[in-house]
Amino acid sequence: MLTRFLYLLPPRKIITQSNDTLVYIDEIYNVSGVGPVVLGSVVRGKVHPNDTVYIGPVDGGEFLQAKVKSIQINRVFVDEANQGSIATFAIQGVNREVLRKGMILAENNKPKATQSFTAKVIVLHHPTTIKEGYVATLHLYTIRQAVKFEKIARGLLRTGESSEVELKFLYRPEYIEKGQIFIFREGRTRGLGIVTGINS
Repeated sequence: MLTRFLYLLPPRKIITQSNDTLVYIDEIYNVSGVGPVVLGSVVRGKVHPNDTVYIGPVDGGEFLQAKVKSIQINRVFVDEANQGSIATFAIQGVNREVLRKGMILAENNKPKATQSFTAKVIVLHHPTTIKEGYVATLHLYTIRQAVKFEKIARGLLRTGESSEVELKFLYRPEYIEKGQIFIFREGRTRGLGIVTGINS
């Protein structure tokens, strides 16, 4: 069953020339004399000093406009962070208090956050049965948040079974994309999923 599920996953991504920059934020710092600094992985695109970017989503789902003052990779100032880089970005225009792990930094098109989405999941282990209303913690890039199984196409899920499901973030909207892979867990429960659709 797991092998069949893995064949549904998209092929491994290669370096692209996409201008649609996406960075998932992993850590946030407040540096004296500098201001907010975020550490993140560049999923695609490039980031340069003085770029205007969007950061979010904040708790209401909105994205805030900010400016990248400087970039460091391995504590060295650089003129560019491209796909595959892990870098720190000094940010101007947002308060440290609104930033959190799991947010994104993006350019060009203002992103949209979502509260619910559809996915294809497989249960690797669960001691009993997963029903609609079940809550687990989802991990996707740097996002870590509880999700509720709102709908399960096959009704119930047991170890080794897969199904199309509808999931809802319980606390705040997040930015996710179709085709992204995630894991979910709760106690001894473990599962894998792939995002198949974003609900507006």
